[in-house]
Amino acid sequence: MLRALLVGIDAYLPPVNALYGCRNDIAALEQYLTERAGDGLDLRTLYDADATRANVTTAFREHLGGAGPGDVALFAYAGHGSQEPAPADVAHLEETGRIQTLVLHDCGRRVDGKLQRPLADKELAVLIAQVADGGAHVVIVLDCCNSGGGTRDPYMSVRGWVPDPDVVEPAQRDLVAELATARPTDELLPGTVKRWAAPAAPHVALSACHSWETAKESRAGDVTRGAFSVSLGEALDALGSRATYRSLLATVRSKVGRRADEQHPELFPLDVGGLGDSLFLDGTITPIAASFTVSRGFDGWQVDAGLVHGLRPPDGDDAFVLSCRAPDGSPAGDVRVVAVDVGVSEVEPLGWEPDDVAYAAVISDVPLPPAEVAFDLTIEGSDPAHLAAVRDALAAAIASAGAAGDASPFVRLAPDGGASTGALRLRVGAPAVGVARLARADGSAVTADVDVADDAGARLAVANLEHVARWEQIRALGDHPSPLRDAVALDVYEAIADEGTRPPDRQRLAGDGGHRFSYRREGDRWVAPRIYLDLRNTSDADLFVAVLDLTDRYRCSAVLPTVRLAAGHTYALWDGRSIPIELPADRPVQPGAAVRDWLKVVASDVDFDAVAFDLAALGEPVEVQRSTTRSRNTLERLAAKAARRDIGGPPPPVARWTATTIPLETVIPT
Repeated sequence: MLRALLVGIDAYLPPVNALYGCRNDIAALEQYLTERAGDGLDLRTLYDADATRANVTTAFREHLGGAGPGDVALFAYAGHGSQEPAPADVAHLEETGRIQTLVLHDCGRRVDGKLQRPLADKELAVLIAQVADGGAHVVIVLDCCNSGGGTRDPYMSVRGWVPDPDVVEPAQRDLVAELATARPTDELLPGTVKRWAAPAAPHVALSACHSWETAKESRAGDVTRGAFSVSLGEALDALGSRATYRSLLATVRSKVGRRADEQHPELFPLDVGGLGDSLFLDGTITPIAASFTVSRGFDGWQVDAGLVHGLRPPDGDDAFVLSCRAPDGSPAGDVRVVAVDVGVSEVEPLGWEPDDVAYAAVISDVPLPPAEVAFDLTIEGSDPAHLAAVRDALAAAIASAGAAGDASPFVRLAPDGGASTGALRLRVGAPAVGVARLARADGSAVTADVDVADDAGARLAVANLEHVARWEQIRALGDHPSPLRDAVALDVYEAIADEGTRPPDRQRLAGDGGHRFSYRREGDRWVAPRIYLDLRNTSDADLFVAVLDLTDRYRCSAVLPTVRLAAGHTYALWDGRSIPIELPADRPVQPGAAVRDWLKVVASDVDFDAVAFDLAALGEPVEVQRSTTRSRNTLERLAAKAARRDIGGPPPPVARWTATTIPLETVIPT
């Protein structure tokens, strides 16, 4: 059963100004409910003079209060909103010291000598709690506002009334002055003060705007309508009966944003996986993952993510790509980010025409711009003449290093004297005539110096630069925002002496910024430290997880090939045995020696082949193996893109994925 109480007020009496579209909005909602619920609808409407404070509160308690478990109780209001000072007893509990109100028809009238006040939001909360206690799914829809302000359309009016004695007729000033003051708490509905700071009763609310904004109405065809109500009706028609409150909000926001300035519809509650993700006028919660929203903005398509979320502007053909799903959960298509602002980005559909609805979207492809090769005079032995010769040799080799004889997809020359445009800079010096040195940040050589006097030497130097760039791109993967960001944790435990397995009371090492381990001396030999590693799936869904090891020799390998990690499960690597963290065989074990590794945990909600990330150590042949029995998904294609820029083939399955990196350093004490 759907029990609905609909209230629409246009014919306000002075000093409150009249509105013209509220009854139309309620009539349209009534038609929608009748068509949807049929005989399952128990409806009560209150228009204009019938919508008094007493009538509304009584109908709320008696009509909506009759709803029980399995029922839906809907209260919809279209009219003026306002605000007033909070009563002195509870003003300290309000951030602004003010409360929001619904201006009912008899606001400002005196009944039996008592001034009729608007219905305060805290009073509405009491009424909601009384209905929710009966077990019904409670829904509130408010098309009103609480303050004045400007609009885009000069023919729009604002659904908000502020009691200001200075703008009314002299005979009404005392009345309006009284309405502008805080009311005594004994004039509030019984129980209001007691519930003031209590948690809200379970319910869902869709509101026309934030509490500090204005809700607008204007002509829509031959009638006046509220921007929010018209948009809500259009969204319901477009999304159908499987719409959730969250998907409704996203679509309505997009539509309202094209109709009115400074009006952003609001949803309560916002928590993912709660009532906000239940079906509209149903209450059945549908599983939902955190995602962005792609919708039509005033000037085109946009996504509600920007610089603060980790997006970056396109770099040539390299750009963020988001995969969209329609409101019913079906795949819709991809969009490419074309411009990035602080909190929102402009996107363009890739080969499809979106409908005028909001799409849930996750990042499926990230830009991997070429690394910049910068020539650095501070590297030992370099001078302008040496660097100029090396630059000319490397420029020619980079220009033809691509698979088809075109420019390298991995490196490019940094602009002379210009600001860096890439995320990664590779430093090159010239310690002697015709000799190139690829250097780390501290100036030390990454690999042996290369004589670039001939083409073969220049190509070798560029191959080294490309290898480091590929390795750095793999290490940087996963810094994009993702719904799976915190879904999988890699716990590191220190192993003591010759333990066989980890004691159950051993505490994991703190610090996501990395860990440092030291060899210990036993007699005349150095003994490498050992650790235990556990993977924890903290989510409520099975995930595919792999662990990569990136070494300081610029190698990448899968130390844990992809496994399916069950929801809420912890998996011990190496069958729970301790793992040595030691210097490579070609590095002398002596005081002061050190080795660095970066463990990268890659998690996805679709299967992927971690071998696609394999990268040989610098100077060794590159061998990337892939399964030929199935098509690769977006994650494997990213791995291939980082390893070989192999991005051909059909569109891949959408993969929500993430990657986190834990640095490890192992040293031999001096």
